[in-house]
Amino acid sequence: MATTRNKVMWQEGMLMRPHHFQQQQRYNDYLDNQRFRAMNDLSWGFTELTLNNELLAQGKIMIDSASGTLPDGTVFSIPDQDALPDPLHPQNFSGRKKPQYLPRSAGRQ
Repeated sequence: MATTRNKVMWQEGMLMRPHHFQQQQRYNDYLDNQRFRAMNDLSWGFTELTLNNELLAQGKIMIDSASGTLPDGTVFSIPDQDALPDPLHPQNFSGRKKPQYLPRSAGRQ
C-alpha cells in the first residue's frame, strides 16, 4: 500500500505506470513539507481572513474569504479553491466553557 512516505524504487526495465508518478509526487510533497516544518514549526495560519459583517451583527460567524496554510503544509484559499463553510451560530456552542478568540497582529488594522 502506498503512503506519502514511500519512495518509488525505480529500476531499469521497469514498466512505468501513472501511479508510479503519482506516488513520486506524493513522496516529493511529503519531503518538501517536512523540510518546510523543520525550518519553522510555526509557519502556518491565515494570510487573509474576511468575515461577513452583516452576519456578525446578527451574532453569527461566516467567512467571506480566507487563505493560508494549515499545520501540515496544506495551502487553502476560500472561496477560490475550496468551498465556503456554513455559518457558525455561537448559541449552538453554549455548553463550551472555553471562549474562542481570533488573534490579530498588532501591526495590521
